[in-house]
Amino acid sequence: MISSSGGVLNYTLEAKFVESAFGGIMLRHRSYNGLLTGPTFRFKAGDTLNILLKNNLPVATDRSKKFNVTNLHTHGFHVSPKCDPDNLTGPWNWCSDNVLITIEPQTEVQFKFELPEDHPPGTHWYHPHHHGATAVQVTSGMSGALLLEGNVDVMLRERDISERLFVFQQIQYNRETREVSTCYDFGDCELLTDDFGSNVFDPTDPSNPLTFIVNTSINGVLKPLISLRPGQIERWRFIHAGIKGALNVTLVPAKRGQCNADYNLEKEALPLNEFAADGITMGRIAKRSLVPLFPGYRSDVLVQINEPGVYCLLDYESTPGTLNLFGKAEVRQVLAMVVVNSMRPVEMEMPTSDDFKPLAPYASLCGPETKINARQAVTFAKGWSPTGGPESFFNVNGVVFPHHVTPTTPRLKLKLNNTDEWTLMSGVDNHPFHIHQNPFEVCGIIDINTDQPARFADGTPAFDGPIWRDTLIVPLWQRITMRTHYKEFTGAFVQHCHILTHEDLGMMQLIEIEP
Repeated sequence: MISSSGGVLNYTLEAKFVESAFGGIMLRHRSYNGLLTGPTFRFKAGDTLNILLKNNLPVATDRSKKFNVTNLHTHGFHVSPKCDPDNLTGPWNWCSDNVLITIEPQTEVQFKFELPEDHPPGTHWYHPHHHGATAVQVTSGMSGALLLEGNVDVMLRERDISERLFVFQQIQYNRETREVSTCYDFGDCELLTDDFGSNVFDPTDPSNPLTFIVNTSINGVLKPLISLRPGQIERWRFIHAGIKGALNVTLVPAKRGQCNADYNLEKEALPLNEFAADGITMGRIAKRSLVPLFPGYRSDVLVQINEPGVYCLLDYESTPGTLNLFGKAEVRQVLAMVVVNSMRPVEMEMPTSDDFKPLAPYASLCGPETKINARQAVTFAKGWSPTGGPESFFNVNGVVFPHHVTPTTPRLKLKLNNTDEWTLMSGVDNHPFHIHQNPFEVCGIIDINTDQPARFADGTPAFDGPIWRDTLIVPLWQRITMRTHYKEFTGAFVQHCHILTHEDLGMMQLIEIEP
């Protein structure tokens, strides 16, 4: 935990190869500062984060060269997307949240993130974002938490509510080589060790000779043990820092000490009292038996368990009829074990929606009184190579994001201080939409087959009212309406699918805010 002091946080992040103990083996992987999960930064609105990023990954001379270039993205920050001077080739005196730059191996760049004085508090995270290398580096563990403190933290501390951080990562590795690896969806498996295979990665296929293993860890640890006192209330900060797997987080009592029993979540799951989504306080508490987390999502929940015993934090299974990725069923996995000891219970009172209502940072844009300046549309799609090859290509509105951005690269141009209405759709599978710099408010979700408000397979509504986010799953069968306004900062940034292999393969769009 690295905290700011006197309004400033100074730190050096080093990208380098290391070996770490993970899942009973020694794993070779790229890292920040030699860790499976990067350092956590804690700070306040108005602070300046000075992060010196040293790229000490080796210089590569073959096809794998692109995997050792990097940069830095602060997911959830409302900060400038520019460098000083603002160019694509450097050198730079300093950069803010500019994901278009390239930091070559054995070089360094100074980052300066100046947070506005009125920046809302919340749970955010950082990770590399160099196009073509993002998934490889993030699945290595190159990510960490950004905890921006403010009025929510003050209120919870006044009630003696402590917090616990959960950085969910999906470290994908080869069982035989013990090397971290990632496979792209067009049939080319690329290992971080710079070896290349030709087998399509399918984690459900036990005959796959590459024998990939994907485990969801928490803060770099598999299935950690969590200890609580009866009646104790904790704030759990969830961050999905994985690259392409859905998490359906639920908390249930163990049955005969085991977590693999059948559960009726509606009746048996303990409430996860969600009060913030993507680091944005909702102004209410939503009691959920299951919290869906897709890549890039964050959720802040309050947890209280009154009865001593053993409990299971699970990633619950999903079916093709529910929200998941790739339209495939996803199996259950144990994320952590929770032990509530038999010590004397703690007398604590759960906050209510009334406590959070005055802490919501944004006024709604979804009402009829909001003036809409322009309308935008996004469709995530995948097609086949026009040359007839076996590879598929990923795109936004039919355009594949280029590997090299130049001043003449086409971009969606938007106006500073405008309020726009966006329609989000997916042409294939389910994709998490994420836009940098400015959050958005979800105003409605429609089933494209019925043209009625969307519902899940069990009949429950897919939308429970306007909510502010910066990342949102866009299912194949839904049409989503959201509104956003562009405030304070001009410059170029991106929106993209947060399945990071899809982003690396071109499912990203360049945006520029003009005065």
